[in-house]
Amino acid sequence: MVAPEARMAEAPVHRYAATAHLLRLMKVLYFLSGFSASSFGRFATLFYLDSGLDAHRIGIVEGAQPIVALLGNQLFGLLSDSLQRKKAVALVARAVSTALLLALPMPHWVGLPRATFPYILAIMVAMAFFAVGGGVLDAYTLDLLGDERRGGDGRGPPPPPL
Repeated sequence: MVAPEARMAEAPVHRYAATAHLLRLMKVLYFLSGFSASSFGRFATLFYLDSGLDAHRIGIVEGAQPIVALLGNQLFGLLSDSLQRKKAVALVARAVSTALLLALPMPHWVGLPRATFPYILAIMVAMAFFAVGGGVLDAYTLDLLGDERRGGDGRGPPPPPL
């Protein structure tokens, strides 16, 4: 049987090891978030043109996304704060956004012969709504670091103020 003093001495090491594991997960989530945004964004206009959209309609699709994303990020931020489940909210929202992106080139799933402007607009607006930005991930990462390691690079106490 282990003495209580020994268990207490091991607890901080275990807590920081678990935190390090979760921080590695956060790095992967940040990477995937940036990768998905940069990879599809480069080819979205080509997809729109191939689907028959003109420059005006492409502008409507691209202009609506940031407006809807602003609303979605605020709502998902409130939801994750009220539920105290930041990681779960971020992962579910990201999964829905990914499923919507996968449905974009598949209009036959809803009975359309090809992707039309209303279909593309609906998918892209819904995807922007569920594409939870860095706000929820940032809040989760800061919660993970805790008050004693918040600031600086997260590895130690924050630097002294200037």
